Amino acid sequence: MLTTQQIKKLPVITVSGKKLGRVNEILVDPESQSIIQYQVTPRRLLSLDLPLLIHRSQVISLTPERLLVEDSVVKVSQPIHVSASLSPSAVAPLVATATLAREEV
Repeated sequence: MLTTQQIKKLPVITVSGKKLGRVNEILVDPESQSIIQYQVTPRRLLSLDLPLLIHRSQVISLTPERLLVEDSVVKVSQPIHVSASLSPSAVAPLVATATLAREEV
């Protein structure tokens, strides 16, 4: 089992070996208390790239060393800020504010 702090800062790598960046935020569903999405800071330090959002269905594996994801990760074009209240019994310490991407149809 990994804590929120351990998950944050994990390197994110695709199945093909591309290094995407590091996890910097986690979105949790308060009802199921499960992770829905990971927000990833792109790899380059001075990059103007927008954060990457990775849905849990795109995750191949999560280990103490890395988050391995499918190659179909897409950049966020218009972030939406959502705030959710979580009880202390939920995953802690978790920042309840996360960035979500609008679904493109």
